[in-house]
Order: sequence, then C-alpha cells, then structure tokens
Amino acid sequence: LLVAGAAHAQTPFSVERAGAGRAMILIPGLLSGGDVWAGTVAEFRGEYDMHVLTLPGFAGVEAVRDTPYLAAMRDAVIRYIREHELERPVLVGHSLGAFLAFWIAVTAPEVVGPVVAVDGVPFLSALMDTSMTPARAASQAAMVRASMAGLTPEALGAQTRSALAAQTRDGAGAAAGERWGRASDAATAATAVAEMMTTDLRADVSRITTPVLLFMA
Repeated sequence: LLVAGAAHAQTPFSVERAGAGRAMILIPGLLSGGDVWAGTVAEFRGEYDMHVLTLPGFAGVEAVRDTPYLAAMRDAVIRYIREHELERPVLVGHSLGAFLAFWIAVTAPEVVGPVVAVDGVPFLSALMDTSMTPARAASQAAMVRASMAGLTPEALGAQTRSALAAQTRDGAGAAAGERWGRASDAATAATAVAEMMTTDLRADVSRITTPVLLFMA
C-alpha cells in the first residue's frame, strides 16, 4: 500500500491509498489496522482507487479525545470524501467500520455510493435482545466501558488475537491482531464499544438510498 497521508487535526485517521479507478473507502473494525484489508486491496486495486483507513486510537494511530468518538469519525470520513472530491465512493466496513458506513450513508447520502458491511449491524445491543433500547443498554455499556478502559496493552493484544482467531483461517491474521491490539488505546476502544451499544440506527437505515450488501458470518 502507498501511504497517502498520516493522521492530522483535520483527518484524525491515517490513510493508505492504492490502485486507480472508482474510489473505495475501507474502514476496519475495533482495534484493527488498515492492513486487515490487504487481501481486498490486492484483489481490487486494478479497478478501484482504494483509501484504507486506520481509526485514531487503533493499531498505533494517535488517539483523539473527541466525544462522542463515533460521531466524530462519521463526520471526519464525510469531510474527507468532500475535501478529496471523491465521486460517491464505495464504503466497505467491518464490524465497527460497517456501523460507521451505515451511519455515513444515513447522514450524507449525497456523497456515498454502495455500502458493503461485513459483520456489522445498526445496533450492537440488539444482537442479544431485539427489544433492547439505548436507554436500557446504557448501564451495561457503562460497565463494559469501565472494564475495557483499564486493560493493559498486553490484554488488548490477547483480546484482539482471540477475536481474530475465530474469524480467520490462518495464524498470521490472529498474530497481526495481537500487534494491533497492543498498539491500541484502551480508552478509545472502551468508548467506541460503549457508543455502539447505545446508538440505535435501526430506524435510520431504512432511509439509505444506495445499495447495501451485508455479509454476516
């Protein structure tokens, strides 16, 4: 991948860019670095101008203290699309990245093209209870946030390795996950998970006007 630019005040995430053609933005999941999309980039770089993000606080990218975090990332991606004059880019996201892709498509439908969501849902807490509401999820989210915020880099690495070991077929992916987790900021991860648990986009996604492809493992 070719580095297009590091994270800075206006673009809090890092971006690696490769290929040529229609624009595609790829957003990784919790604690993951943009390299998680290496296979996707190798497959599609001949057809797409691929912008691979790593969100702040994850995989070595400097953390930010914007609150709420996810809304700030949503707005930053929309701003990035507009500033780089990308023509309705394809949005590809995994887990947290898929949640952001849904939210971006709801918030700024005029700037985005198709959405590809991998293991992403519009309301995380509803996975266990479809009657859940953000208000009811708030106390549980607070407990998750408190427990995650105190994790050491080693614990974050082990947690990420375990998660990716269940999602990949080779040990290299899990090992990469451990490296990303160790280089991530626990407070950022805790905030992101708590916000996903208490942000309900289910009523909003019906307003998405672009095609959506959802993959669920």
